Amino acid sequence: MTRSGRDKAREFRLAVVTAPFHDEAGKPSLARFIQTLGPLSKEIFVITGDLPCWDNERIHIIQLKTDLKPGTLLTRIFKFVLTEIITSWHLIRISRSVEIVIFFIGTGPYLLSTLCAKSLGKRVILWATGRFSKSARQKYSRGVEIMAKIIERIRYAIADRIAVESPGASHFLGLERYRQKIESGPRYVPVTVFSFKDSLESRKNSVGYVGRLVEGKGVIEFIDAMPLIMEETHGTRFLVCGGGTLLDGVQQKLASYGLSDRVTVTGWVSHEQVPDYLDQLKLLVLPSATEGLPSIIQEAMACGTPVLATPVGAVPDLISDGETGFILDDNSPQCIAQNVIRALDCANLAEVARNARNLVEERYNYAAIVESYRKLLDGVDLRR
Repeated sequence: MTRSGRDKAREFRLAVVTAPFHDEAGKPSLARFIQTLGPLSKEIFVITGDLPCWDNERIHIIQLKTDLKPGTLLTRIFKFVLTEIITSWHLIRISRSVEIVIFFIGTGPYLLSTLCAKSLGKRVILWATGRFSKSARQKYSRGVEIMAKIIERIRYAIADRIAVESPGASHFLGLERYRQKIESGPRYVPVTVFSFKDSLESRKNSVGYVGRLVEGKGVIEFIDAMPLIMEETHGTRFLVCGGGTLLDGVQQKLASYGLSDRVTVTGWVSHEQVPDYLDQLKLLVLPSATEGLPSIIQEAMACGTPVLATPVGAVPDLISDGETGFILDDNSPQCIAQNVIRALDCANLAEVARNARNLVEERYNYAAIVESYRKLLDGVDLRR
């Protein structure tokens, strides 16, 4: 990212906060986000964990040194509180250099540091990419879910702006009461990297999941659907690409079904390898229980790979059933199987793929997203 071609309009001094990364999945999204903010900023301080230094004198990476190994709920709470304290300390330390604090990936429970930013007189933008309270309900107890909802409401109430990746995400996340604060904040797709290389007609019947192997993503339901799909199709092969806490469970379930020789399980792959895997697929399945706007859907569409997904978050803003992809009614194995078969049998599947590619090119190119972010930042009142 260089200074050449940068707009001479208003430039901002920003801090971007993310949770420390437990895996590699969030790093490309953060890097892309920083790149998009570059033309709009004087300086960017990034408070995160395990991100390489940035080769730009205006971008400062502040590494959070935290232990990311899993443990008991009590241990996780202690580690989280420690991370919040350290994050708040860094916000205090850089306070004079920052006007706006943006809370990005994994910061749903970051109440202390959000309050810290506000107490320092900074404007706060929350990037709403998912429902922290919903994931808390799936992972922990009802009590944790209630506490998560309280934290969400306080953070949304005190934020200056809430960025959502599309109008549909705002509705799904239950943010209608904050409509006056909501602005569009989608992520751009590098369409030269994620490109339409092989025509859909030349691809074999390969159906896959690409993403983190964690609760809430529907990967186990996808595996449970595989035997049902194979009853109705011949020669279909499957791909499960990604790493996470469910990797061992995925492999064990495949073995129990006797499908190990029909399913390729890659484990974690680098983001640079993802286009190659997407280019092998005739259909990508993402049966998540909750999402914002999954980058993998945009990337698959850019590669000309049709997507079958649940209508959660911003997914319906990208996928119109039978036109730019396919929609699941729910993520039960039976529903997944029926719709995989429906999509593979679709007579105009190649047209669906072309429509999806065109949508990504028009709506999520770099210039369009930079202008979207400029509008968001310009709307934040910096007067004291």
